[in-house]
Amino acid sequence: MRDEVKAHVWATVEAMLDAYCRRDVQATMAYFADTPELVCIGSGPREKSVGHTGLRQGLVRDFADTDAMEVACGEPLISVAGDVAWVATDCLFTVLADGETLHVKARLTAVLRRLDETWRIVQSHMSLPFPPEE
Repeated sequence: MRDEVKAHVWATVEAMLDAYCRRDVQATMAYFADTPELVCIGSGPREKSVGHTGLRQGLVRDFADTDAMEVACGEPLISVAGDVAWVATDCLFTVLADGETLHVKARLTAVLRRLDETWRIVQSHMSLPFPPEE
């Protein structure tokens, strides 16, 4: 049962990332809880949004800055306690922006809550790891 729950949690995150890479604002937002407590933090100084309105504004800005995206994620670490789950994974984004292809390594953490039997993201954080140590 626990593995099945983890699979549902990860399916939610994967579906959100798929919608994000399609640059579909509405579809991406569907995987986030519509609560004032929703917080999404990215790696840039302007990449913090609170609530659904803030999320929408952040997505519109993100998508305006890119022409296309793909993502590949590593094996996720998932924990579940009742109706709350948290996820951590490494990702590689391939981004086309201004005619240039960029490969961006990132780390994603997310907290999800089961609301009406559906997992929704209530907090997310995307960070860019430091360059390799010498």
